[in-house]
Amino acid sequence: MGEINTPGTAKAVGNSRTTILIIRHGQTQWNVERRIQGHDDSALTAIGIAQAESLAARLRTDPCAALYSSDLRRALQTAQIVARQCQAPLHTAPELRERNHGIFQGLTFAEAQEKYPAEYARYMDGGPDYVIPSGESKRQFQERAWAWFLACAQRHRGQTVAVVTHGGVLKAMVRAVLNVPLAGHCSIRLYNGSINRFAVDERGWTIETLGDTAHLRDITAFTDVFQ
Repeated sequence: MGEINTPGTAKAVGNSRTTILIIRHGQTQWNVERRIQGHDDSALTAIGIAQAESLAARLRTDPCAALYSSDLRRALQTAQIVARQCQAPLHTAPELRERNHGIFQGLTFAEAQEKYPAEYARYMDGGPDYVIPSGESKRQFQERAWAWFLACAQRHRGQTVAVVTHGGVLKAMVRAVLNVPLAGHCSIRLYNGSINRFAVDERGWTIETLGDTAHLRDITAFTDVFQ
């Protein structure tokens, strides 16, 4: 599969507008320590829990037909807090997991570079087809995430749904919708607890809001580590 052709794939959605609120999980201890999480996990910090509670309060005014979450603990813990306040069923989906960072998981970036210098150099080069040992490539990851969101849009045609996931998944969706090439790095800042509003209709996909943190104005910590 080459670069994603969003207008062509979007036509299958039909004539009704679907809105997907993509939410990055709350802050974790490994976010604070700048450790590469991937499919490994770290619990929410006290700030991360506060971010999730603020999300829940915000989403009470933006009703959703369904709430989806990655099955990794940091996303699911965020989604469970949201679900207690919102009248929407919660479903988990492994397709919404962060990119599998294989041998780098649990390490800081400095530790990864020191322990695996050759592999780290290839990883940082940003090649879309480089498969991290015991992990996945950027292309494999993006195709996984994009396929799930296309199916979600079909399933919830004409509705609004919320999806609690990871910074890498959110960045993959930005690349897909804007047709940003997979090679290299995408340097947008995607904060923990942010709400990002995507929409799709017969004309294709649009990004309506990116990095909305208005509900977090009383929470001083923002982290933008991509995972």
